[in-house]
Amino acid sequence: MLRCPKYTQQLATQRLSKAVLQHAPQLSTSTRHRPHTASATQLSAASPAAYPTPAEVSRTVLDLGNDGTLSTISSACGTPLGTPVSYSLDKQGQPHLHLEIGSLELANLAKNPSCSLLVTPTAFPARAVASVALSGQIVEMPSEDPSAPSTYCLKVDKAIYFGGLDQSLLGLEISGAEYQAAEPDVLRKAAAELVATWNNDRAEDIYRIVSDFLSVPLTEMSYAELLWVDRLGMYVRIELSDSSLAPPAQIAWERDRSLPINIPAIFSSGDSLAAVAALLK
Repeated sequence: MLRCPKYTQQLATQRLSKAVLQHAPQLSTSTRHRPHTASATQLSAASPAAYPTPAEVSRTVLDLGNDGTLSTISSACGTPLGTPVSYSLDKQGQPHLHLEIGSLELANLAKNPSCSLLVTPTAFPARAVASVALSGQIVEMPSEDPSAPSTYCLKVDKAIYFGGLDQSLLGLEISGAEYQAAEPDVLRKAAAELVATWNNDRAEDIYRIVSDFLSVPLTEMSYAELLWVDRLGMYVRIELSDSSLAPPAQIAWERDRSLPINIPAIFSSGDSLAAVAALLK
C-alpha cells in the first residue's frame, strides 16, 4: 500500500479538486505548505509513510457513519445481543444513541449499562477504511424538551480499531481518553468525491504519481487505483506487469529533504486560495 506524497505543490495542488480547497482553510499552514518538500522522483518505496493515528481514523469512521450494531447483555439469559441502532456524535466523538422505548436493547441496558457499538461505514470507498468498536457504559441524557424522547450517551472507555486499508493494525485497543482527544480527518467529507474524480477523470495522474514514487516506468505498470485520501496522504492499489496484484499501498503527502526547492509565491501565502482555485478552472 502506497501513501502518495504531498510532494509537489505545482502538481498536487493544481490537480486536487475544488473539494480540497474548500477544506484547505481548516488545515494548518505546515500541512498546506512546507518549504522543504521532495518531488516524486526523489522518493523511494523505502521512505517512511505518514499515517493518521488509529484514534484519528476511529474518529473519522464514527463521523462518516450514523448507524452501527449495539451489543448488550440479554437481561433474560445473559448472552450478548446485537441490534441495529442510529447515533449522533458530541464534540468528543461519544455516540448519542436513539433507542426506542420498550426495545430489547433498552431493557437490557436497564439491567446492565455496559455495551459496545460496532461501526463500519456502509458506502464505498469509506467502507474499506476501517471498523471501530466502542465500549463503555450507557448514560441517559434527558431532553430539555419534556415532550422529546431521551437520548442515551455511550461513555467511551475504550475503542477497538480494526484497520481496513492499514492491515497491520487489527484489534488495536485505544483508550477512551485518546479517542476523545483525537480529531476526525479534515478531508473526510471530500474524500469520496476525490476518489471518484481521480479514478474516473485523472487516472493517468495516479499512474504518474505511483510511477514516480516507485521509480518504475509507466510501461511496467499494469494497474493503479486510488482507494482513499486523508490529510496526510492517499492509499493506492497497484499492480506491476511482473507481479500479482499488490495489497493497497500508502504514499504520504509530504517528505522532508535536505535541499530546498523553489516554490512559487502563490503556494507559500496563506491567502492564495483564490489564485489556486483560478488554476483549476
